[in-house]
Amino acid sequence: MYMMHHNRKLNRYKIRMRSYIESEISFLEIKTKNNKGRTSKKRIGIENEQFKLMLLTENEQEFIQKKTPYHPTLLKPQLQNLFRRITLVDNNLTERVTLDTCLTYKSLINGVANEVNGLIIIEMKQEGANRSRFNAYLNELSILPKSM
Repeated sequence: MYMMHHNRKLNRYKIRMRSYIESEISFLEIKTKNNKGRTSKKRIGIENEQFKLMLLTENEQEFIQKKTPYHPTLLKPQLQNLFRRITLVDNNLTERVTLDTCLTYKSLINGVANEVNGLIIIEMKQEGANRSRFNAYLNELSILPKSM
């Protein structure tokens, strides 16, 4: 799945377990990108203990089998990432900005962990061609969009 993403293949999948620490809510998510560049996400709630163990229940395996071409018993966790997130939402709920800091990633194959110091990942989501004040502010600071 990673190589398909890296090589910009279309009709690809991402399967991940995600946990929100403060709310103690966890999800199993399947993200797809089709050959028209459209992305969709399906998710189901999972128990926090399942998330910590990175084990799939029968229900979660069935979810993966129905929504992807992958057999769930052949999937193995590869990468764990941790970060602190700040979410900003405008009063009209037409724009959301997330700022991710303190990024750490860990290989679940060899156990090596790395911190990415000084990096802030900013993602902006907005309705239509909305003129974002936050985007204007970033432009003033000469902070331009980059892909990674």
